[in-house]
Amino acid sequence: MNDADLPTSSERNADPHPWNGPLGKMRRDPVPKRLEDGPRKGDVAEHVRLRRGGHAGPRRLDVPLTPRLNFRGRTGGRLNSMGCLALNASFEPLTIIPVRRALRLVIDRKAEALEVDEHRPFRSESAEFPAPVVIRLVRYVHVPRRLRRQVTNTFLFARDHYSCQYCGRHRRDLGYRESLTRDHIVPLSRGGDNQWSNVVTACSRCNLRKGNRLPRECGLRLLTDPSEPNDVELVWAVRRVTPIQVRYIRLFYGEEVLRLLSH
Repeated sequence: MNDADLPTSSERNADPHPWNGPLGKMRRDPVPKRLEDGPRKGDVAEHVRLRRGGHAGPRRLDVPLTPRLNFRGRTGGRLNSMGCLALNASFEPLTIIPVRRALRLVIDRKAEALEVDEHRPFRSESAEFPAPVVIRLVRYVHVPRRLRRQVTNTFLFARDHYSCQYCGRHRRDLGYRESLTRDHIVPLSRGGDNQWSNVVTACSRCNLRKGNRLPRECGLRLLTDPSEPNDVELVWAVRRVTPIQVRYIRLFYGEEVLRLLSH
């Protein structure tokens, strides 16, 4: 083959080869253009259109279909660990619920906000709501009460104010590798049971010292007499509440529970 058989430059440009079209232009020199002119969204869209046979296809919506509530406050991040106090229609304190759930109840008109925090707003696409601190249900909810509750470490430690009932040390005063444990005053192996009057909070060191003996047999003495806590103490002793929420608890239960929460 000699040079006369080769196509001229004008013939090569007129040849409808894929490399001579817009897609070929992108394939030949995509990097220098991107480096000189920055990202070229038009070229990328044209490339996708050509790869799909000329059809751009459906576009994904960037706007969510349902409003989403986002928290933006002075902390600029997640909500803190404090929740919202939920009251029954009779103003009886029920429990502490997450703030987002409380706000949903208010938006759905299943509850009314009695106390709010203006410094912790929730924002959607079209509205802004302050974070509820205390809400009251619109309709009364019957809450069954159990006559006796099972002994759990969570309620046991709360009843004993997170302190060892032998040496008096609080859990924050425990040493390395020490922890709070459940101790049976009369050991199970010696006929004891797992009732409130027979269990106390003990640090691991005192529990190890006591072992399978009675307190008087190893030189230990109980600081308090164990007893079964009432239902209100079991519910509120393990929950963190704010001074505003304490005011509504005192309004319903009185000063006795308020002194319990202050421990």
